Formats: sequence, C-alpha cells, structure tokens
Amino acid sequence: MQISSKTIPTKSAIPVPDEIIFYISHFLNPREVVQLRLVSRQFSSVTRDARLWRALYINSRLPRPPGPFLWQSAHFLERVLSHSTRISQTWTSQPISVVSCVRGPRIPTKPSPVSTPSDFLFGRLFIWCESEQLFAQDLETGVGRLLWESTEPISSLSACSLKLPDAERVFIALRLVDEPISRRTPIKLLEFSLQDDVRLMLGPPTFQMDLPACANFPLSASAHFLYFDGGSDRIFGHLCEPIVIDARTMTIYKFPTFSSHLDTVIHGELRPWWPGFTLLSGEYIVVFRPWQIPDAAVTLIQAFAAPDPSAHLSDADIGQLRLTHEVLAERSYAPTHHIRGAVLDPTTGEITIRFLSADTRGVETRYLCVDIQIPPIISESTDILPMFVNTQELLVLSGHHRAIFLDASNDGHGRGIVTLCTSEPSRPADDPLVLYKFSIDASGEHCTAVVSEPSKLEPEDVLQYAAHCIFDGIRGRICHNRGAQSRSGFYDLMVLNLN
Repeated sequence: MQISSKTIPTKSAIPVPDEIIFYISHFLNPREVVQLRLVSRQFSSVTRDARLWRALYINSRLPRPPGPFLWQSAHFLERVLSHSTRISQTWTSQPISVVSCVRGPRIPTKPSPVSTPSDFLFGRLFIWCESEQLFAQDLETGVGRLLWESTEPISSLSACSLKLPDAERVFIALRLVDEPISRRTPIKLLEFSLQDDVRLMLGPPTFQMDLPACANFPLSASAHFLYFDGGSDRIFGHLCEPIVIDARTMTIYKFPTFSSHLDTVIHGELRPWWPGFTLLSGEYIVVFRPWQIPDAAVTLIQAFAAPDPSAHLSDADIGQLRLTHEVLAERSYAPTHHIRGAVLDPTTGEITIRFLSADTRGVETRYLCVDIQIPPIISESTDILPMFVNTQELLVLSGHHRAIFLDASNDGHGRGIVTLCTSEPSRPADDPLVLYKFSIDASGEHCTAVVSEPSKLEPEDVLQYAAHCIFDGIRGRICHNRGAQSRSGFYDLMVLNLN
C-alpha cells in the first residue's frame, strides 16, 4: 500500500513546558545538550539559555577554569564544557597521539641571555615580545594585535591570569634590558582586561607598575594573589626573595625574616629562599622548604597570613606577611601542583589546601595527594599554631619522575600527563621516556585517579623537551615553542591537539 506524503506528520513543536526541558537538560552532558537543539526551535531556545549553562558549569565534574561569573558568556561556558567533555571520553582509554597541529607566529630568536620570550594562556592566546614590542594573537581566530611598546628592549616575559568575580584579568611581567647587559634589570608588571571571552583578545593595559629589584621570574597566580618566585636569578646570579601582590589592591608584600619556633628546625641547616613551591589560597600563603636534620630529609611547611585588603598601604610602601602556622613534615615532599582550591570547614573554621607530590624511591614513583589542614587563628593572638599533614597514595608508576603537566579546576577535577625515565635521571639522550595520561578526582575526602596505558616517546618527540612545553588540559593541547630553531633565526610555535 502506498502512503501519500500528505499523511506523514510534519515537524512541529512538542508541547512540553520550557521548565521541563530545562530540568531534563541538567542530567545530560554538555554535548548532549547541544544535540537537543536539533529537536525544535523551542529546544534550541531553551538549551541556549545562560542560566542553564551556568548551572551545568557549577555541577560539572570536568576540569574547567574558575566560574561561572556574570561576565562569562553562555557561549564561553558552552565551549569550555564541550571541549572538556570531548577530551574526557578518550583521555585515559587511548594512547597519546597528535590529531592536529596548529602553527602560530614565528618568534625571532635573540642573543644570550634570553629567558622566556613568550607565554601561552587559555590554550589559545599566544603572547610574545620582539625588541621593544609586546604582541598577542588568538590562535583559533587568527586575530592579533600590538599590546604595549617599551622604550627599552624586552628580554623575557611571564604571563598568568586571574578569574575574579568582576572580570578576567591578565598579568604580564616583562624584564627590560639595558644595552649592554651588565646589571640586574627591572621588571615591569602590566595588567590587562579580557575584552571578549569568545574572541579572546586583550585591551590596552589598565594598570602598570615597576617591581622591586628583588623580584624574579616566574610569575604565578592563585585565588587573588600574584606570586614572584625567589631563588637565584639565572641571568645575573643574584639571590632573590619571593614577593606576593594582592591583585585587588596591587599592594606588594614581602615575607618576614626567616624564623621558626620548632626546636628541630632551629638546630637544623638554614637554607636561603629557593625556587620552590608555594600554595596561594584566599587566606594563607603556604611555603615549602626542604630541610636537613641529622640522618633525615624533611620538609618545613609554613603558613603566612594574607593581609586584609582594607589595610591598603600607600603606593610607596611594601607590606609584610605574618607567620601564623608551621609544621615539620617527616618526609621530603616534592610538590608539583595545587590540585584543589582551599576548602573551609564551616564547623571548625579549619582550612584544607590540597596538592600533588611526587616521590621517587628505587624504580618506582609514587604520586601523593597531600592535604595541609590549617586551624583558625585565635583572635588577637600572635602564637604560631601547628598545622596537620595528611597523605593519600594516588598513583604508583614504574620509573623515575621526569615531568608532570596538570590542569585542575578549583573543585579538584584534573587532567594531566606525566613522563618518567625508565633508567636513572642522568639517562642517555636517546633513552626514550615513558608517558602516561591521567585524570584526577580530588573533589571529595578521598582522591582517586585513572591512568592510561604507557606510551613510549622517541628522542624527536616534543615532550622530550618537557621544560619548554605548556599544557592545556581543558582542550588536550600542548604548546611547544622552543627546541627547534630554524636557520632563519626564528622559533616556530607549535600547538599540538592530542586525542
């Protein structure tokens, strides 16, 4: 029997209230929500609602940037969640492979001493300097622009971003060089606002300041703080002390002269500031320092009180942090990443900060999830309080730890890559590295991890040069801009999209 085409029902709107569609969408992953738009105009309208994407963003268990904030568009939230969902489906189930490669701007090489003439943010915004000029380019849209121009040559830069409730801010630290290079040169800090979270381009500088001579690269950020590391300046050899900047007031703070109330530490070996690991939370700055006591290697962990933003100093003043807590951990920690934002216990007032640590012993490397528990400060007390350290074993892999890349959200969901040596760290250059992809759930009391099968890296692979790579776990990307210098005197920026 033939059926007339006139009897076939035509597509029409399903009589379902918008509230029901909105409710059902909460149980779907972001890519499934996008597919619902094909059902009808009604479904398409509901699934583009900014309120829906903010709710999905809050409840997501995927690695993602801080948010959602009112200034983040629904399109931005959708893109982030869709990218992260796609990567999560195959991240630990398939071996690593390069699915595509994007070539960015060509960076002119410079005579020694050159540190880092470029940096990479958001998995797509490339920032670099050429002589006295600072540039940025969005690798997805190809849009680029001159950001700033100096009166002196720029030798190196370091960039980071902070997502604050009012706006996204990008901070770029530049080292300016006098010619000839014969002395330690100043660092200028520039602040930019993100004009568009979709096209991802920076506006003109909204603030700039000269930093004290003791400031040193690299620049990092967390919560509402910027942090310049201490240690030895690798160009001029000067010993530098770390400094902290409150991004809300742009006030500079230094650490106090070293002191400790622990008898074991007082009789131990005092070491100067070194390029170590610092956790920045909303309330405390936690510093790890390796310590040597007779027959043991331990870690001194100290917490410093973050200043009250209302106690704003004058522009010429530099504030000082206050030591509030300390503990001597009975093992040598090698912290690698902050894997969850600070968690406040509403009952006890205790703050817990969580980080990842690598511990190589023999032929195995253990990756640990370490919690630092900081009791509340007693009002008007100047006593140094104890802290508590709890450790969970996360991964045990064969080999000597070489490098780790991790991208984690504030709620503890992370994605990363780790490389290990199959032989001693002083291995021959042609000895291949072993690579694992992994994902972490550090959102609850207990940390869990899923790890892929190992992949071997050959000497020509990009990840052999781990120190020159920048990892974007949201999109599964690695940005590599060093290592292969062309004869024309340029470095080629390569962005590798992994499966």
